[in-house]
Amino acid sequence: MGLKSKARLAFEFNLRKFGGNAGKRIIREISYKRDGIQRNIPWVTGLTRDNLEIYDYNLPLIDSYCPICDGEQEFGIRSDKARVSQSVLVRKVLYCCSNCNYLFSNEKKGNRETYFDWSSEADNISGHRGQREADLVNLAVTQLIFPKDASILIYAVGKNQTVETLNKQGYTNVWSSDIVDNSEGGDTFINIAKQPNYFRDNNLNFDIITAVEVWEHYGRHEVNPCFEWIFDQVSSSGVVLSTPSVWRPTSKDPYFNGFHEWGNEQLSWWHYPYFTDHEAFYSEDNLLTLADRNGFEGKFAYFQLPKNVDPFKQVMISIRKG
Repeated sequence: MGLKSKARLAFEFNLRKFGGNAGKRIIREISYKRDGIQRNIPWVTGLTRDNLEIYDYNLPLIDSYCPICDGEQEFGIRSDKARVSQSVLVRKVLYCCSNCNYLFSNEKKGNRETYFDWSSEADNISGHRGQREADLVNLAVTQLIFPKDASILIYAVGKNQTVETLNKQGYTNVWSSDIVDNSEGGDTFINIAKQPNYFRDNNLNFDIITAVEVWEHYGRHEVNPCFEWIFDQVSSSGVVLSTPSVWRPTSKDPYFNGFHEWGNEQLSWWHYPYFTDHEAFYSEDNLLTLADRNGFEGKFAYFQLPKNVDPFKQVMISIRKG
């Protein structure tokens, strides 16, 4: 990172910390003017911008099933806009359940077997996801009093070196899973698309399961089966720790409404809806419903106090009821 970039981030940090809402507005305007990052554009047929490739895999809805309500509900279009994301112009049609505020898109998925060849997760240059997975495991051990030989599952490990990192930290029973073959994980990696019942068939369950930057990838009809699978892998006293794609269904939601984007750093938040392959966004109540449906109690916490809206620091912790 160059000196100008470091100075800019320091300037943004001070404006966010001490400048209140006015400071955040200044950061946002600087970001748009300096970086050329446009606000969301209402979608119209034939829209072009700077000769960018247009990513529009939105499909028409053919049913009205809501996975949170677990039944037929009325959906309204909350947004039909486009913005530049990952060097393409991405159109997103976002639907919202009128009953529970579950927010989702309905898009054609890319080939999951070659996911790391075409997605933004082709590498792990930043290391953010892997570090957060290790953070959550250490949080469970230090705050929830699990031993270092606790059974651990890194769910959707991707290209992260989390298993190796935790082994170096003294953890002795770390497994990982994904639905793509060329993930990282060594001998304890399981492709659960090919072997979904591997852990059950081998009498394995887990004291600690992490799910970092995962749940926003679930298609509408995948939500309940995927959550059921995760909770089914938890030991009797185990815990699931996740960084969920929580949204707040109000006009002042800090990261789903463009006028609350707070500068260059926030514009790259991992669960921003305009990233490719991001389809599901949950309110806190939505996630509590899914946990309860599977016999778990969910709690939300933050790494950093006082509580703020930085989604990198929000964690959902789920434990068995009773």
